[in-house]
Amino acid sequence: MRILAFCLSVILTPFAASASNLGFGLGVGTLGGEIHAAYRLTNFLDVTASFSSYEYEDDFKDEDRNEFTATADINVPRVGVQFFPFGNGGLHFEAGVALDSPEIKVTAKPDENARFNVGGVTYTEAAIGTLTGTVDFDDANTPYFLIGLGRHIGGGFAWNMSLGAVNYGTPKAKLTTDCAFDLLGDPINALGCGGIKAALIDEEAKVNNDLEDFELWPIIRIGLSYSF
Repeated sequence: MRILAFCLSVILTPFAASASNLGFGLGVGTLGGEIHAAYRLTNFLDVTASFSSYEYEDDFKDEDRNEFTATADINVPRVGVQFFPFGNGGLHFEAGVALDSPEIKVTAKPDENARFNVGGVTYTEAAIGTLTGTVDFDDANTPYFLIGLGRHIGGGFAWNMSLGAVNYGTPKAKLTTDCAFDLLGDPINALGCGGIKAALIDEEAKVNNDLEDFELWPIIRIGLSYSF
């Protein structure tokens, strides 16, 4: 029996040691709910993987006083490396890559007179129909940086928190409209609809100027982890 116990201990020791370097947890922050996992490479370095998800909505106005509602589906997988300068579960720095960018949609609201100002020209809501847009970022995969306290690994339950930012680059909006003129089948009105579409180019530049706030996304998070 002692020999069997010794053999089992030899076989299972590497697995136990490996498990002791693993940590899993849940968190919440400015990018929404989060799940994460970490693996300790050394006393000073961990590799980590996280996934955050959040639905965001905000209102803003452009230079022509058009009011827009922006909605974003934020699904952010992240992989990174955490560095612990003191070799414990205290202060750490994390750098890595966010593997996807948010999907943002914008919808314009007519003013109190049921009108839109598109490219400096006023149009009725009946003429414009709906004015919507999508927003793309320069890079789908982009670096992020965090500074925090706590460690996902250390035995049992542990709190951790961090703050930083991810920079998705300059957002670019593409506006579209289901111009009601086209529905009339009138060539003259169709030309008028073409004028609206031309005005959208100027309006896109103004909207993009207001979307600069979406370039840098702050990350503030707190989590609870469990490690073996």
